[in-house]
Amino acid sequence: MSVHDQVSVACERYKSLLQEDRLLIVGAIYDFRNDYHHGEGHFFIINKNGIAITQ
Repeated sequence: MSVHDQVSVACERYKSLLQEDRLLIVGAIYDFRNDYHHGEGHFFIINKNGIAITQ
């Protein structure tokens, strides 16, 4: 299951809290292999409340 899938599941489960602005769901990855080409060990937020964030 991808990060986007996990955020989607969490958004559905906690829909009422999101609608009330009582919760923020963030999907992130830790790039330990330098896949994003910013150096090893960087942390990237890639999804916020079900909306994909492009790098």
